[in-house]
Amino acid sequence: VHLFDDDLNKIWEHNLSDKVEEKNYAFEALAISKNGDEAYILGKAYFKKRRFKAEERKFQYELVKISGGISKTVAFDQPGKFSEGLYPLLLQDKLLCVGFYADRKDNRYNGLSFFKLDANRLTVERTKYNAFSQQFMQDKFGRNDEQEINNLVFKNVVLTKENEILFNAEEYFVTSSLQRTGAGQRVKVDRYHYNDIVSAKMALDGTMIWARNINKAEVTQ
Repeated sequence: VHLFDDDLNKIWEHNLSDKVEEKNYAFEALAISKNGDEAYILGKAYFKKRRFKAEERKFQYELVKISGGISKTVAFDQPGKFSEGLYPLLLQDKLLCVGFYADRKDNRYNGLSFFKLDANRLTVERTKYNAFSQQFMQDKFGRNDEQEINNLVFKNVVLTKENEILFNAEEYFVTSSLQRTGAGQRVKVDRYHYNDIVSAKMALDGTMIWARNINKAEVTQ
């Protein structure tokens, strides 16, 4: 990990070799302290050598803190609650992580998750899970109760003037198919879907103020 300032002067670097001996990381989000001394990197950790059952998930969300040449790690999953996307926010000496969770290991979203950590010790001080309301599900699917929410990708997360957390995500996925051309050949076509937007607001204690779904459908190929 290399950290540079706005003028591309290197501030520090850190070797993560000891971390990747056991796991492969797919980092998704980053938070840097105001003085640049600490970095908090959030993403999926895929275990290399651990044996998994067919129904088990092969990764977990982890936060890696880098400070003073030392790295610490904390994981978020709990029994029956599995993180499906997290984003970090630094607020003074506290680190907030917001995102989505599933109640089983099948990439299905059930609601919003919130974690409040001591940024120095990297200990979790508060955890809260907010299930999607019936109103939210009706906004998205109407009266069809068999639908499930998945494939959400963070777009942005901000802290409002009232110290409330506002974040947006978009439903993104890729499909493929084979099509015949006029010359009798078959061509593979990849379609990139950008569908519904999910917007949510949370209080600093993790309570969900509201969550709404904006229905839309976009596709390019």
